[in-house]
Amino acid sequence: MGCAWSSLAGVGQPLMVSSFGASVLGAGVCQGGVAQVGRSRGITKGLVSKSIPALVKPDLLRWARESIGMEVASVADHLKVDGARVAAWEAGTQQVTMSQLERLSDLYSRPLAAFFLAAPPKDFVMVQDFRRLPGAPDSPTPELMIELRKAGARREIVLDLLAELGEQAPKFKLRADGSEAAGDVAQRVRKTLGVTLERQGEWDSEYVALREWRSLIEALGVLVFQMKSVHVEETRGFSTFYEKLPIIALNGKDAATARCFTLMHEVGHLLLRSGAACDMKGRNKTEVWCNAFAGELLVPAEALMAEVVPLPHHEDWPDSTLRKLSRQFKVSPEVVLLRLLALRRTTRAFYETWVSSQPKVSSSGGRADPPRQVISHSGGTFVQTVLSAYHARRITASTLSNYLGVKLKHVPAIEMLVLRGGAA
Repeated sequence: MGCAWSSLAGVGQPLMVSSFGASVLGAGVCQGGVAQVGRSRGITKGLVSKSIPALVKPDLLRWARESIGMEVASVADHLKVDGARVAAWEAGTQQVTMSQLERLSDLYSRPLAAFFLAAPPKDFVMVQDFRRLPGAPDSPTPELMIELRKAGARREIVLDLLAELGEQAPKFKLRADGSEAAGDVAQRVRKTLGVTLERQGEWDSEYVALREWRSLIEALGVLVFQMKSVHVEETRGFSTFYEKLPIIALNGKDAATARCFTLMHEVGHLLLRSGAACDMKGRNKTEVWCNAFAGELLVPAEALMAEVVPLPHHEDWPDSTLRKLSRQFKVSPEVVLLRLLALRRTTRAFYETWVSSQPKVSSSGGRADPPRQVISHSGGTFVQTVLSAYHARRITASTLSNYLGVKLKHVPAIEMLVLRGGAA
């Protein structure tokens, strides 16, 4: 359980944020790593002739590709061109056209302005300290690299917009020490969140639970995003600590119950100001602590024992009982079994046998409409901040559309969802 990435760039260090800062999402070329919100947006797609040569430096084409770990052959396949042509663009022996550059811009998730810098950014930080789920690729996929960069860029956008609005970015004030009992810290955090067992039991489904937990964590000053293009086999989530607006990202393809656990596991890392990468097997001290914290917060020992004590004492729990408890606490059956293991109500052998026998479970939700997708992927804090900046005339309608990644016709529906607290 848990995640495969955590605080990968170290305490206080942004993940995958180049000197562009927020420009990765179209904020324009930045100065000093901060998006120039409300100012010149640089080059805009669709306003120039498609066939004219793009006067870009070959080094920037190569940098943009290598920054997401994509091979030349893969680029050629996506663009439906010969690999030799892509290599020629990067070697400077053949000129890329504006039409081709726009396609590269989309593929690399970079604004067109990025390709017209004087030189590739020098302060680009590559993630190095990490572990993945068993069977994951040897190196991060381009999809994961882009998600890492987007998370850091969204944070830069929020910071810059808050400054434009004259508001202070919230600090994440909760803290814990690894020497403290994880259960004690979980009870303390649960009390801070104001979630009683009765309130938790009233949530209609695991999706409602995810939405509620996420909203409560965001209220503590944490940006919670969801990835949409990364396979669960590669990572379930990641986090990085900042004093102001730390980041947690969940894999949107994972089951909702699994995302709840990953969310709280990552909160554990933020509490510890942890710089260690996640170990999915939970064998290092920090991972054990974060797993225990997440388990106790979502399934308090006292509440679980009150349910199982009246039942016959056995170590090989039937699926029907695990599913019943899972529905009650809005967690996965595996989390219930992990809690029973921690409480010595089952054995490690049975747990491992049970896990190995279970089919892979992913999100069963259908494709959401654009407004729900925006809030689900970008989070309430990001969306509300962008909307506030627009209504305060700090950004244009075009920039609003750019930041949210949707057409302007969807904005009223997004605002209505934000007001209702919708979309997990």
